[in-house]
Amino acid sequence: MWGFISFGSWVLIGGGVGLIFGFITVLSLYTMDSTGVGYIIGDYFLLDSCGMILGLLTLLLWVVLWMMGVGSFFISLSAFAAMVSYVSVNSLVFWFFYELSIISALLLLVKDSPYPERYCASWYFGGYIMLSGVPLLLSILILSLMEGTSSFMSWEISSDNILFWLICLMFMTKVPVPPFHVWLPLVHAEASSPVSVILSGYIMKLGVLGLLRLGGGVLNSDMLVEIIIWLCIFGLLFILSSYLECDAKRWLAMLSLFHILVAILLLGFGVYTYDLVSLLYCFGHGVAAASAFIIIWWGYSYTGSRDWYLLSCVLGGVLGIQLLVGFMFLCVAGFPPTTQFVSELLVVFSLSSIFDYIMLFVICFFIFGGSLLVFVILGMSIVSNGVVGSVFYFGLDKCLMGVLMMSVFGFLLIFLL
Repeated sequence: MWGFISFGSWVLIGGGVGLIFGFITVLSLYTMDSTGVGYIIGDYFLLDSCGMILGLLTLLLWVVLWMMGVGSFFISLSAFAAMVSYVSVNSLVFWFFYELSIISALLLLVKDSPYPERYCASWYFGGYIMLSGVPLLLSILILSLMEGTSSFMSWEISSDNILFWLICLMFMTKVPVPPFHVWLPLVHAEASSPVSVILSGYIMKLGVLGLLRLGGGVLNSDMLVEIIIWLCIFGLLFILSSYLECDAKRWLAMLSLFHILVAILLLGFGVYTYDLVSLLYCFGHGVAAASAFIIIWWGYSYTGSRDWYLLSCVLGGVLGIQLLVGFMFLCVAGFPPTTQFVSELLVVFSLSSIFDYIMLFVICFFIFGGSLLVFVILGMSIVSNGVVGSVFYFGLDKCLMGVLMMSVFGFLLIFLL
């Protein structure tokens, strides 16, 4: 079971992360010009709002896991590698630390997963790394030779170059978007909860950052916008799959895949303001998905099951836990005033002048329909009589305090818009 830590300690940690949050916000404003370009340090590092937002997300998740007593070397290595890739200008350095962050999660899956099918899941995960990472490396090497430099800031990114299309395809595979998503629910189902937290929290967002860093010229293409929109329509199948899923981790994996498509859709407009909103959406999505996986982890430690019916019996019945779970689920659903809700409204308003009413209705259902799934589970938790009556007190345990901390940051992020 989970140990307890004082409420004051969590306030101090949350305040410290909040100060870093404010510092990063001010720093990003002073190191960025009107075109969104940040401050380049030498030939290797780039300080801009995009990397800083994802860096804060990674730092927040690492701190929460550390406070919960999950101080694995592989988690620290993955977080460090991800943060280096956020600020890297050199495409080869970016690729190396990108893959190192993912491989660390793979090694942690094999080492710590308690489930018998973890080796099968590791083959899926490893195959995904190889099939997307090797073509990506070859494309980067060829482009570096063609451009005479490995710094992507000096590349002439154009939609006429098929290599940039290949790079975008590889990063979409890494997000992943359909039809390259089949490995992710299986990996989540067989992985330990810390792997699920970092995988949904920031590793998925590395693919979004890769699209933004190396696919800027392609993202201005009207063809790509149409492709992304049809992918979103295909993503409606995720809703149907989630309605039929009883396993909480697989359910959340499908819902996470569904929601991340909104960030890809925002990138498809090829406007810097939308790119920034997309990364803010990724921050909200990351803390929401990570907090939901931690709640499932907490419930599993009491019930030994990931079935939503049994988990709802643990999550319900105690007023304090119900309030916390409700707060978390509202963040997952993108309820106002979260950045997810604002981002979704921005997509709808932007598409209103492009498509007819039928297509716009489909897009609206795609964007807001996923929230209905979350409210169904929230309703189950609220009406449940509960079976745990002594796990809540003013301090909360480490797990629940981590959920509270991330949910608060998920709602406070709206003030950056």
